[in-house]
This record gives sequence, structure tokens and C-alpha cells, in this order.
Amino acid sequence: MALVGGTAKIRHAETGQIFEILSSELEFETTSADERQMGFERGYEARVDHPYLGELIWMVWEYPSGVENYRESSVEPHTLLEDFTFDFSEGEFENQIAERRRARIQQMVEWFFERFEDPAHETPYNGREGGYLYIHGGPYSAADELWSNFANEDDELIDAAVAEIESDGTVDWAPVRGSDYDVDEPEPWADSQNDPQFPNEIDEIIAGLAPQNSYPAFELDESGIVRMVQAPDKLPPEGNQEILSELLANARSLRQALLGTNAHVALLSVVERYFSVLEQETFSVSQLYSRGVSLEIGAEVAAQAIQGQELPSLTIEADTYLNAVLSLHGSYIMSDPVGANLVRASAEYQRSEGGRETASTAIRDIQQAVEDLPELFEESVRSEISLAVKSIGLGAHPERSNQIAVRTVGNLVAGILSGLKRHAGTALLSGILIESATGSSLIVGGAAHFDAVVAFLSANASSFRAFFGAFGADTGWVSPLTRLFDRIGAISLPQN
Repeated sequence: MALVGGTAKIRHAETGQIFEILSSELEFETTSADERQMGFERGYEARVDHPYLGELIWMVWEYPSGVENYRESSVEPHTLLEDFTFDFSEGEFENQIAERRRARIQQMVEWFFERFEDPAHETPYNGREGGYLYIHGGPYSAADELWSNFANEDDELIDAAVAEIESDGTVDWAPVRGSDYDVDEPEPWADSQNDPQFPNEIDEIIAGLAPQNSYPAFELDESGIVRMVQAPDKLPPEGNQEILSELLANARSLRQALLGTNAHVALLSVVERYFSVLEQETFSVSQLYSRGVSLEIGAEVAAQAIQGQELPSLTIEADTYLNAVLSLHGSYIMSDPVGANLVRASAEYQRSEGGRETASTAIRDIQQAVEDLPELFEESVRSEISLAVKSIGLGAHPERSNQIAVRTVGNLVAGILSGLKRHAGTALLSGILIESATGSSLIVGGAAHFDAVVAFLSANASSFRAFFGAFGADTGWVSPLTRLFDRIGAISLPQN
């Protein structure tokens, strides 16, 4: 029996026209699997990019196995008149998703073996010279090639494809003669600098980058310094005011309870940051969301330290208020349109262990580069990047801390590029990036700081590329950033 059946009917918000979405247009992916008393609760999601209705999202949860527990459809601002039918019987939901995933893994495996082979086939071998002589290029890594060529694919599927490719123990590969990876063919970066369209391509990528629309927001100011600015979504709150009032009262009481002891200074610091946002008459919901994730992580760290007898237990009063704040925070965020969208979008930031390690390593390198340039990055910027590094992959909802880390680094890059465009213009900026990447010194508008900021982007292109590439498969707005650093990194390759 089919995973999803029937036809969804949606009325357009402006024209009133009714559109039909066929069940065959939906491709569900597993977004969560949380173990509960009666087994796993699994969440599934499918997205359709409709030419007239925009992005449509269907989410459904299965718990216990074989039973639909809850569903949610996002077709705003349009109206859903008729929905699909779902059938979880006999594991059909899992079976269809598994079949699609296997097909995508097989596609990557076949792609790889069309281009690479075991060096034992045609590569000369000389034991005295240390083994195989890769005269036709190589050795190549399956992981490197799949990550580079399938940047928009789920990293768990890439890991599975790599495991299948290396199942016989071969980890170093030679190019298939006549393939694109044969050294007789030009290297992929060889003509980039001489290609007259190359600057235009960078211009188009930069012009198409999404603006900063959430916390944290950054700016490259007139003096060439990167600083934080007010979040674009700092507005009067639209969520449930009764919940907000109760949340504020409990957060204030929690802060007061923790002020009475010096045993939990780390947790108090997190609560202080959370409360400082909440007590404002107008605040950024995305900032409150971010601080709430930090509070969840801080509470979890404190609980682990208490369990390990590294810290004394919280007072009954503090523990009561902490649990109340965490519960009310979740309720308020879901009552606010911006907050609810952030929660839904966080499902895209699920990572496998390998993906988390890749992202963590890259963002640590970016943080270190920022820390090494205090003359360019204000303390508040360095602190925000540090917080993103410490939080990635942690907490009860690691996908949310990953989401915040990506937005932090993405907004940092967007803020820098926006400032450079103001001072240099988009057309000139591509030339500046090329000059910087190839080692030339170019002062923007006579200010050495601008030159140093451009050099920072170019020198750390590989870290930015790895970080954004780890999430690009799930988040469309990250893809232009990945492509930008792909192009900047391509210019740098001959220098390495």
C-alpha cells in the first residue's frame, strides 16, 4: 500500500484558484527518530516547490510504529481544502524512504566508479619507490570526491556511499583513463582566472546572497571594522502575550534564585543573557530563540555536572523556575510566527556524526581566524562566534544549535560582503577577491582594514567551504555561500 495517497487541494490566497498536488509529487525524508516508551517516534517531511503557491511542506509523525500520531501542513498564506491520506501499515513509510535512499547511494557509487578505479588495474607499482606511482593523477579519496561533487546531498548518504566504495579495503584510488580526473585533462581550476565570465559569476553569486533577516546581524562599518548591529526582526512580539508575561515572571524569579549562590555561575550567565532579551519591550524573536537554545544546553550541562557530583544540586526553587522557563519558552516560541518557522526550519540541520565533526572542525578554524584578528572583529562579534562554536551539535535539539551556528557564520559573511559592496561596488569586489586569493595586495578605498577583511575571506575559503558544504544539502540559502567559496578556493588551488 502506498505511503501517501490521494490529492491535496489548495486555494490560492489572492486569486482563489484551486490547485491540486498529486501524492506522487511528494518525497518524504526522515527528520527525527526519538526513542519513547513504546518504541521510536519518527518524524517525516516532504517539500514541494510549486510555481504559483511557493514552498509547501507536509510533516507527519509516526508513534508507535505503524500509527499516525500527528500531522502538520504548511501552505501559508494559502488554504488547504483537502489533504493527503497516509498509511503506515507494515512499515511502508520506512520502506519507501529506504528505497529512495538506497537509489541515491547507488547513484553516487556508480558515479564514482565511472571515474575512479583500484590502482591495481593500470597504475604502475614500484616497491622501492614506496608503492603505486600515480602517473595519471591521484591518489584520490572517495570521501573527498563525493563531498566535493555531491555538496547538496545528505551527508549520511555520502558516508554510506563511501563505506560501500571502500568495502573491499581500497581507500586510495586512481582515475579511469580518459575520465575528467585524468591528468591529461585540464585541472578544474586551470582556466578560472583567465575566464572573462569568472568575475561575472562571482558578482552574480554575491548579488544573490540572502540578506540578514535574523539574529545575530553583523556589519562592516565605515572604518573597516566588523561589529554587531540590531537584529532585523527586533519588533513588538507577536506571540501569545499571556504566555510571554508568565515566561518573563518565571525568568526573573529564576535569575533571582541563582543570584543567591555562586555554585552555578555558568548557568547564571546563560540565564542573564536570556533574561536581558526577554525583559525588553521590543525584542528579536530569533535572538530569544537562540538564547533559549543556549539555556537548554546550559541546563543540560548543569544537570550532568550535578549528576557527576561536580556541582551541588540546584535549590528546589531554582529547579522549579528553570523547568517552568524551559517549558514556557517552547510554548511562546511556537506561538510566534517567526519562532514557529525557525523550529520547523531546524529539521534541515540534522547531521550525522561525521557531518558534525566536519562542521565542528571548520567552525573552530573560522573562530580561531576571527580571534587572531581582534583589530578587525569587535569583542561582541568574537563572543558570538565563540558561542556558536561551543553550542554546535549540543543540547536536546542539536539540530537547533547547528541551525544557529550556520546562521551566525552565514550572517557574518553576508555582513562583510554587504559592507565591501558599499565601499567597492559589486563589480570591483570580484576583482578584489581574485587579487587577494592569488596573493596580491590591494587596498580598498585606501583603508588597510578593508584589504585585511578581504584577505580573511580568501585565506579561510577552505574552512568556509567545508562548513557551508556540510549543511548546503539541507538549506537552500547556504548554497550560494558554498558556491562563492568554491570559486574563491578554486583561485587559491595553484598556490597550495
